[in-house]
Amino acid sequence: VLIVSFTELMPHMISKFNAYYKEAQLFDIAKILSIMCLAVFYSKNSWEAFWIFVPIVVLVSLLGSDRILMVGYFLFLYYGLQVNRGLNLGVISTSIYFSLKSIGYLKGIIYFGNGFYFL
Repeated sequence: VLIVSFTELMPHMISKFNAYYKEAQLFDIAKILSIMCLAVFYSKNSWEAFWIFVPIVVLVSLLGSDRILMVGYFLFLYYGLQVNRGLNLGVISTSIYFSLKSIGYLKGIIYFGNGFYFL
Protein backbone atom coordinates (compact mmCIF):
# COMPACT_ATOMS: atom_id res chain seq x y z
CA VAL A 1 0.00 0.00 0.00
CA LEU A 2 2.86 2.36 0.86
CA ILE A 3 4.65 1.71 -2.43
CA VAL A 4 1.49 2.21 -4.48
CA SER A 5 0.67 5.42 -2.61
CA PHE A 6 4.20 6.70 -3.07
CA THR A 7 4.25 5.98 -6.80
CA GLU A 8 0.86 7.63 -7.27
CA LEU A 9 1.81 10.74 -5.29
CA MET A 10 5.35 11.14 -6.63
CA PRO A 11 4.40 13.13 -9.77
CA HIS A 12 2.26 15.45 -7.67
CA MET A 13 5.06 15.93 -5.13
CA ILE A 14 7.56 16.67 -7.91
CA SER A 15 5.25 19.24 -9.50
CA LYS A 16 4.74 20.91 -6.10
CA PHE A 17 8.50 21.03 -5.53
CA ASN A 18 9.04 22.56 -8.98
CA ALA A 19 6.34 25.16 -8.30
CA TYR A 20 7.86 26.23 -4.98
CA TYR A 21 11.52 25.82 -5.88
CA LYS A 22 13.51 28.96 -6.28
CA GLU A 23 17.15 29.61 -5.97
CA ALA A 24 18.13 30.55 -2.48
CA GLN A 25 18.56 34.23 -1.99
CA LEU A 26 21.08 35.42 0.53
CA PHE A 27 18.44 37.54 2.28
CA ASP A 28 16.13 34.52 2.76
CA ILE A 29 18.89 32.49 4.37
CA ALA A 30 19.98 35.46 6.51
CA LYS A 31 16.45 35.82 7.89
CA ILE A 32 16.17 32.20 9.01
CA LEU A 33 19.74 32.20 10.35
CA SER A 34 19.01 35.27 12.45
CA ILE A 35 15.93 33.60 13.90
CA MET A 36 17.98 30.46 14.50
CA CYS A 37 20.64 32.48 16.35
CA LEU A 38 17.97 34.04 18.54
CA ALA A 39 16.50 30.63 19.33
CA VAL A 40 19.92 29.24 20.19
CA PHE A 41 20.62 32.28 22.37
CA TYR A 42 17.36 31.99 24.33
CA SER A 43 17.25 28.21 24.66
CA LYS A 44 18.50 26.35 27.70
CA ASN A 45 19.89 23.60 25.47
CA SER A 46 21.62 25.40 22.59
CA TRP A 47 22.46 22.26 20.64
CA GLU A 48 18.84 21.14 20.66
CA ALA A 49 17.70 24.43 19.16
CA PHE A 50 20.52 24.35 16.63
CA TRP A 51 19.70 20.85 15.38
CA ILE A 52 15.99 21.62 15.20
CA PHE A 53 16.73 24.55 12.90
CA VAL A 54 19.13 22.72 10.56
CA PRO A 55 16.35 21.11 8.44
CA ILE A 56 14.50 24.42 8.32
CA VAL A 57 17.59 26.22 7.01
CA VAL A 58 17.96 23.53 4.33
CA LEU A 59 14.30 23.89 3.33
CA VAL A 60 14.64 27.67 3.11
CA SER A 61 17.70 27.31 0.90
CA LEU A 62 15.74 24.96 -1.40
CA LEU A 63 12.23 26.40 -1.38
CA GLY A 64 12.57 29.99 -0.26
CA SER A 65 11.48 31.59 2.95
CA ASP A 66 7.91 32.73 2.41
CA ARG A 67 6.11 30.02 4.35
CA ILE A 68 8.94 28.15 6.02
CA LEU A 69 10.14 31.25 7.87
CA MET A 70 6.92 31.27 9.87
CA VAL A 71 7.61 27.73 11.10
CA GLY A 72 11.05 28.89 12.23
CA TYR A 73 9.50 31.90 13.93
CA PHE A 74 7.11 29.74 15.93
CA LEU A 75 9.99 27.48 16.94
CA PHE A 76 11.89 30.56 18.07
CA LEU A 77 8.87 31.65 20.10
CA TYR A 78 8.94 28.28 21.85
CA TYR A 79 12.37 29.13 23.21
CA GLY A 80 12.06 32.90 23.48
CA LEU A 81 8.82 33.00 25.45
CA GLN A 82 10.38 30.90 28.21
CA VAL A 83 12.82 33.70 29.08
CA ASN A 84 11.37 36.51 31.23
CA ARG A 85 7.86 35.41 30.23
CA GLY A 86 8.55 36.64 26.71
CA LEU A 87 9.45 40.18 27.72
CA ASN A 88 12.83 40.27 26.04
CA LEU A 89 14.31 42.16 23.13
CA GLY A 90 14.32 39.19 20.74
CA VAL A 91 10.63 38.36 21.10
CA ILE A 92 9.50 41.98 21.08
CA SER A 93 11.56 42.99 18.03
CA THR A 94 10.59 39.95 15.95
CA SER A 95 6.94 40.36 16.92
CA ILE A 96 7.00 43.98 15.76
CA TYR A 97 8.72 42.97 12.51
CA PHE A 98 6.21 40.24 11.69
CA SER A 99 3.27 42.42 12.74
CA LEU A 100 4.35 45.15 10.33
CA LYS A 101 5.07 42.62 7.60
CA SER A 102 1.61 41.09 7.99
CA ILE A 103 0.00 44.40 6.95
CA GLY A 104 1.22 43.87 3.38
CA TYR A 105 0.10 40.25 3.51
CA LEU A 106 -3.41 41.25 4.59
CA LYS A 107 -3.54 43.93 1.88
CA GLY A 108 -2.70 41.25 -0.67
CA ILE A 109 -5.51 39.05 0.60
CA ILE A 110 -8.01 41.92 0.49
CA TYR A 111 -7.07 43.24 -2.95
CA PHE A 112 -5.95 40.11 -4.81
CA GLY A 113 -7.32 37.18 -2.78
CA ASN A 114 -3.78 35.93 -2.23
CA GLY A 115 -1.35 37.10 0.42
CA PHE A 116 1.68 36.09 -1.61
CA TYR A 117 0.64 37.98 -4.76
CA PHE A 118 3.39 40.27 -6.02
CA LEU A 119 3.24 42.55 -9.03
